[in-house]
Amino acid sequence: MYPLRKLTERAAAAVLMTAAAALMQSCFTGIESTPRISEAQVQRNTHAGAEELYLLDITPEPPGKWERGKMFMVTEGRLSRAMEGTPAWADSLRGTKLFFQQFRAVSTPTGTGTEVILTTDAGQELRYRTSVHPDSIANAGALVIPFTIDMDMVTAADSRMHGKTYYIKTPAWMIPGTDIRADSTLRHVPVTVDSVTPGDNRYPLMVHFSYQYRQYYVFMSLDAEHGNSRNFPALFSLENPRRRFRQITDAVWNNIIHGRVENGMTREECRLALGTPENVNTQTDHAFINEVWTYPGGGYLIFKDGVLQEFRFIRSGK
Repeated sequence: MYPLRKLTERAAAAVLMTAAAALMQSCFTGIESTPRISEAQVQRNTHAGAEELYLLDITPEPPGKWERGKMFMVTEGRLSRAMEGTPAWADSLRGTKLFFQQFRAVSTPTGTGTEVILTTDAGQELRYRTSVHPDSIANAGALVIPFTIDMDMVTAADSRMHGKTYYIKTPAWMIPGTDIRADSTLRHVPVTVDSVTPGDNRYPLMVHFSYQYRQYYVFMSLDAEHGNSRNFPALFSLENPRRRFRQITDAVWNNIIHGRVENGMTREECRLALGTPENVNTQTDHAFINEVWTYPGGGYLIFKDGVLQEFRFIRSGK
């Protein structure tokens, strides 16, 4: 059993060139190849079940139901670019809260739109302009204020997850108070959620958790369509996954929880160890089925008839 093996650059290039050449020849030699499978397609087949439904009901509140005082957290120092007539001092508000006050009709180049009036703790007014007509605000499904996080979403996620124990799927554990990824992190081990707090503009939630008396956090999204690589089913299991994979030996499972692969492991075992690949290229000839899985950062796995033959894996960041 070995940690992730790094091929030399020359050997790695040769392997990829050989695989690519074989795939190109398939068009002319009778070898049948399937189209490239996107990461999103693989995800849909991978994360089915109760996890997909667990936070599905936490959605943005329609603007027609907004009440005075509704809170938003500023995620970026770029508010002046998004809000009408906003002075430069607004770009210093990152990490502070804004409070909804009212909707107000306003003329726009295309007709009548709506201004969303927000204030800071100090009572300073900010205005976000939208083309939605005031009469249509009540029926709008959602309204996003750029560079902010809806704090009602954060509160709802915290209420659902606080104090619960889940089995974490990602090794991208972060060190609290920093943007630094922790070393020696694991997959498929039980972690207990301490809190959910606002994240950043890309991933609006930070899930803080404890493992063996130490604290970490991961970024999470509630967006099932655009954030599926970071939503709940991509990050956590509700039950111990070891129970679903009793056929995997203890030695291989130890590889899996440490994010390691070795030749001879199956596709399912490699997926559990490294996560869903970014792309999958499949080639079928008269004797074998060959697959090349690629990961961000240049990592790849090469399978023959579902068994790992060669690999290079580079751990990615956040």
